[in-house]
Amino acid sequence: GVEEWLSVILARRFLDTAKEKHERERQPEVIRRAGKYLALMTGNRYTLLSSGGRQGLSVILEGNDPARRRNEEIKWSSGLADQVYLSMRLALATMWGESSEPLPLILDDLLVRFDENRRRGAAEAVIEAARKNQVMLFTCQRKTMEIFRDAAEARGSAPAGAMFHHIDHGTLIPA
Repeated sequence: GVEEWLSVILARRFLDTAKEKHERERQPEVIRRAGKYLALMTGNRYTLLSSGGRQGLSVILEGNDPARRRNEEIKWSSGLADQVYLSMRLALATMWGESSEPLPLILDDLLVRFDENRRRGAAEAVIEAARKNQVMLFTCQRKTMEIFRDAAEARGSAPAGAMFHHIDHGTLIPA
């Protein structure tokens, strides 16, 4: 009866309070970091902002637009949505590693849905995340390995221990 109803009401209130606290204290840091990864991926063309509450995320178009036009989630291209998703994953993984044990990032054919420009930016963002996390990237595309190697060399500061290998008839060979 009444006791069960009160328990449900109190539990719902506690959950809402915890969710609001999480969004207020933790989400802005995740969004901020993801925005940095997104800016790196897009050559500072885009960044992320949290609209707060149930309104979700906005991508802000930087560059020549002085009004910093918001691009709401529903209007994102599939390529931009993939970049936002990747930037959020990288941000969450690096944040987790700072408060706990760093997580290895295992990525498989990460660049297949990206066009040529997006591939280079994604490689740069993953290389940046690899400074704090172990990253294992698997691909059947030789071009993907070349993009990552070129991006690491261009930055002039590949993560320590960066290694590129390929498998030939079951044998791991340094590339």
